[in-house]
Amino acid sequence: MNYAFITGASSGIGKETALLLLNQGWTIYGLSRSRSITHQAYRHIEINLAELNAMNAFRFPAVEDAGHIVLINNAGRLGKVAGFGFADAGDLDESIRLNLLAPMVLMNQFVASFEKKQVEKLIINISSGAGSFPIDGWPGYCASKAGLDMATRVLQTEIKIKKISQLRALYVAPGIVDTPMQRLIRQSGETSFSRQGQFVDMHKKGTLIPPEKVAIKITELISNYRSLPDDKIEFKYE
Repeated sequence: MNYAFITGASSGIGKETALLLLNQGWTIYGLSRSRSITHQAYRHIEINLAELNAMNAFRFPAVEDAGHIVLINNAGRLGKVAGFGFADAGDLDESIRLNLLAPMVLMNQFVASFEKKQVEKLIINISSGAGSFPIDGWPGYCASKAGLDMATRVLQTEIKIKKISQLRALYVAPGIVDTPMQRLIRQSGETSFSRQGQFVDMHKKGTLIPPEKVAIKITELISNYRSLPDDKIEFKYE
């Protein structure tokens, strides 16, 4: 049996990936505040990933018959679109907790929980181009995604040093995807975000990437992860 734990599985990339894997016979654990999937092989874990106490208390369930175990850290938030001098401290704190701290805690728990299981284990962190390139008005998002990239690289280094043969960690940039986050970007003003008009145009022209296409790429990655390098993976679409 194959198991995947997916954060933010109630919408967008997380939901489409969960549905695709369910159709492939996987058992899915969705970690989110709300549930939108009904399937006999879907298990919902209601949790607020931005709450430190909830994250500290979380433990991965036992999966005794596992052949593959995958963790997909997908949940994230853009936060308030506002540059330095206008950003809200509480909003920045929530972005850092959801985009960076929660994935790091889950990575830590995943390694600890399944370290001794002789099965294939994979962690996929959904990053962003914003983790590599600064974007005005997105200080919390850019910084937290850059931090997630580095956290992934640290785990990759530890895997090599400890010679852990059955564990991989990868981080991917899916591109500009048509998710609820995009609505927030389009609603922001150009005084807060200089490229707002570009995102409005992409939506009008229908050039945003559907989350279904990203889900296909993620499932392909799961099938071929052994042959991939540790470098950040940027999805390409036809």
